[in-house]
Amino acid sequence: MIFDVVGGSVAIGGKVLRGNMSLSDTVALGFAFEREIDMKTGWVFRTASRDTFGLHTVAPALGFQSNRLQRVSVAFLDEVGTLSGTLADRHRDFLSQELGAPSKTTITQALYVYPWGQIAAEQDARNGTAYIIVTWQ
Repeated sequence: MIFDVVGGSVAIGGKVLRGNMSLSDTVALGFAFEREIDMKTGWVFRTASRDTFGLHTVAPALGFQSNRLQRVSVAFLDEVGTLSGTLADRHRDFLSQELGAPSKTTITQALYVYPWGQIAAEQDARNGTAYIIVTWQ
């Protein structure tokens, strides 16, 4: 199971992430980080080594606010070269298969809302990039 929508967790490569985990908790799970971007706002984004997400390959980006995990984003790397709109559609289809019908849809987003946070397939209208994003409240 990739998503536990009752407990609010997501599994990447068999490693289960939950909101408010510390950086050391994620490292203890086996995540190896290759890049860090400090936004100088309390947010730090760390890109992890490639891993599996269902049948797809991803390079997870973990977002920490005040040193606590608040966001995870992935994009299907095995679909590199796919037109961005098509990639966004594949992300939406993936979430639909995993989670059913979204709570809300727009041209650029399929959103699933839960008491603990949300899961979204998003496409950036400015540059066309597409991601699956898990955000904890």
